[in-house]
Amino acid sequence: MLFGEGGKVGPDLTGADRKNREYLLTQVIDPSAVIRPEYVAYSVQTRDGRTLVGVMAESTPDAVTLVDAKAQRTVIARDRIDVMKASPTSLMPEKLLDALTDQQICDLFSYLSGDGGP
Repeated sequence: MLFGEGGKVGPDLTGADRKNREYLLTQVIDPSAVIRPEYVAYSVQTRDGRTLVGVMAESTPDAVTLVDAKAQRTVIARDRIDVMKASPTSLMPEKLLDALTDQQICDLFSYLSGDGGP
């Protein structure tokens, strides 16, 4: 999320160290290098054979709520969980810049480090 727009799967970038290009590059190029504890993804295998991956939005004695990379929430009853483990991989995909031109990459970082204008 940035300037109130976007999904709430990861941190709100508005208050992040966006003026620091090295910080931004590191986060975009290697999103799994540093994952804040509240954004650790969990892989859950259910007793019926499904595998779900997402950030834990809520955890109660009876259920776990995961939010996946598309911001879709799934509630899983604990008695339906076979295995649940933290993932060393960020939900943010790697190689995001590979499909972009040099100009698009410059535009992206200009937007991310900007003050909210078009």
